[in-house]
Amino acid sequence: MTAQLDPKSKFSQDFKDGPLSQIIESLESESQINSPDHPKTATLKSILIEFFESEITRERRSKAIVFTNDRANACFIQASLNASSDEISSRIFVGQNSSGKIQGMNQKEQIAVLNEFKNGVYNVLIAT
Repeated sequence: MTAQLDPKSKFSQDFKDGPLSQIIESLESESQINSPDHPKTATLKSILIEFFESEITRERRSKAIVFTNDRANACFIQASLNASSDEISSRIFVGQNSSGKIQGMNQKEQIAVLNEFKNGVYNVLIAT
């Protein structure tokens, strides 16, 4: 349940116009780290595009594994990579625990993803 402020109250006006709004804006901009537009994601994307679009890589059917610290980042990275190049096909690989909004994978799902990666269905595995 989220609390709502009365828009006419003095506190609400101070909140919208005061230093708290600046703090909230700052925190929201810092939360862009978990976004496909973050500089680290952009750098990763450019490195992988260059790698997978090279002729040698295509001939060898090369693969890459990307490690990230949490499942939300894995989702953002996957979305960014899959939208960036036809040469990149990525899949997320996570543990069995379910935390937050993102479900864990049972052992059968994990084995299936690893086999698909091994067989070239995906060329990038994003693991937590």
